[in-house]
Amino acid sequence: MSSNHRAIEGSRAQLARRLLSLVDLTSLNESDDEASIVKLARLAHTEAGQVAAVCTWRRLVPVARAALRGSGHRCCGGRYRGRDSGRRR
Repeated sequence: MSSNHRAIEGSRAQLARRLLSLVDLTSLNESDDEASIVKLARLAHTEAGQVAAVCTWRRLVPVARAALRGSGHRCCGGRYRGRDSGRRR
């Protein structure tokens, strides 16, 4: 591989890391459960880099935090229009 090709590949890798660092993986599906959040958390780190955060329902934040422990990822939880974890209050 020529030095020009290596430089292009290096630039692509840098761009991929930068773009991934700006992405939040978010799941606010009404069907979310512990297994789906663990699966989401596993997607947070790739060969190209890691995402900025994993976001889910507030009740599932402890599951996400446990799945992300030691990875350096951030986790956030929230409510959407008065709902938490897909249930109306």
